[in-house]
Amino acid sequence: MKIYLPEDVRIMDSDTIKLGIDQQILMENAGSATARTIADHYPKCRIFVACGSGHNGGDGLVASRYLANYGYKVDALIIDPAKMDELTNKELLLADACGVNITDKENYSGYIDSSDIIVDAIFGTGLSRIVSGFYAKIIEELNRTGKPIISCDIPSGINGISGAPNGIAIKAVITVTYQVAKAGIFSSPGFKYAGKIFVEDIGIPNSIIAKAKSDIDFVEQNDLPQIPAREPDSHKGDFGHLLIIGGSRGKSGAVIMSANAALRVGTGLVSCAIPQSLSNPFGSTVISAMSLPLPEENGSISFDAIRRLPLLLDGKTALAVGPGLSVTMATRALLRSVLLTSVTKIIDADGLNSTDINQLKRHNGDLIITPHPGEFARLINKPVAEIQNNRIDYAKKLSGDINATVILKGARTVIAGKNHVWINSTGGPALAKGGSGDYLTGIVAGLSAQGMPPEQASILGTWIHGRASDLAEEKFGTESCLPTDLDKFIGRSILSVKSC
Repeated sequence: MKIYLPEDVRIMDSDTIKLGIDQQILMENAGSATARTIADHYPKCRIFVACGSGHNGGDGLVASRYLANYGYKVDALIIDPAKMDELTNKELLLADACGVNITDKENYSGYIDSSDIIVDAIFGTGLSRIVSGFYAKIIEELNRTGKPIISCDIPSGINGISGAPNGIAIKAVITVTYQVAKAGIFSSPGFKYAGKIFVEDIGIPNSIIAKAKSDIDFVEQNDLPQIPAREPDSHKGDFGHLLIIGGSRGKSGAVIMSANAALRVGTGLVSCAIPQSLSNPFGSTVISAMSLPLPEENGSISFDAIRRLPLLLDGKTALAVGPGLSVTMATRALLRSVLLTSVTKIIDADGLNSTDINQLKRHNGDLIITPHPGEFARLINKPVAEIQNNRIDYAKKLSGDINATVILKGARTVIAGKNHVWINSTGGPALAKGGSGDYLTGIVAGLSAQGMPPEQASILGTWIHGRASDLAEEKFGTESCLPTDLDKFIGRSILSVKSC
């Protein structure tokens, strides 16, 4: 599903009006769609509608009028009527004439108290300033009620580009967004303020929407790259050979989980280059993968191991580096050598901690990196909070800077590739445990080893990983779900992709 930025939407509105479809028609359609959605979810009750002075407030007034006609008791707060334009003021007069009770900043409090649900029509997608004054006060007051809030187009206070709250934002249970999906509510952190999202048609022609060349997609099941069918006479040599370099004293589990994940997505052969002391526990745990013992020092691979890299890579179709690797002088030297190889590379965890952005820029061959926000912050020397509030922009910029596919992990994982960004729709808090990322590395690396291009492997791998987590969460619960539980559900995730 295509995702659009506020500027895209502004141009759509403008072009629609130039075509001859009046702004009032768009506002009427938006407000009536909001009212219908509310009527579909809530029986007749008392509704408080908070209206700003812009067209988002106008949408709220149209919704108020329709809801009053449906038999709801509606009280509408007009925050700053002096700033309303002619169209919004017209909707105010119509709402008043149709039985909506109009109130102001001095007299609204009792209406909030007596309401059953709240409609938020304060700010739209174009807000970029910090919310302050009475606007901050009313948003805080509405959130504090604990009553269901339905937002018009976007929860007021959310930045329409990044999804970050501009100081404070409405926490809605439903957002009725108009015509197209908006970046601010489909990405993190905005999605958790939006609640359940309904995208409603308000009459903007498809020909105008098509002109907006969006470079952001929200990845749902029907959007996924297809997994090729396997011929009846297929053999293991047809499905790639993945090399994983990782593991160290106390961190053997990471490479084990990556290897299992790669096998679960159908990789023909998986070999794991690990410190020699880990060979016995590895071999007794991952019986379907091969181990390649390496010289070690203090529980981590040594400089002597790096000399074996050309031999290790012989016949391999992809390379994953990082799970459980640890960070030493030797691992830093390993990463310098790895990045110069031509094989497709997936770098994660301590692989990323053993390199820097300048080395990543000099890589050969295809490269995928899978940082969590902390690793991402270290690479570009920015605070984690700043990255989390601008995930799309930062992922896109890093991808361009290093000419690689970037998987920025976290809620609504962002995948950035060549001039395009994908937001993943699967996964949740059940993944908030150490080891979950090792499964993602193995899945993406396994798909890459089978010949899937980096962007497709990243999109599909991230979705499969998140979906497996969702299925595990349904069975074991959010708190009790372990990363190793993903083993049991990767196959079901793949089956759901193939059933599309």
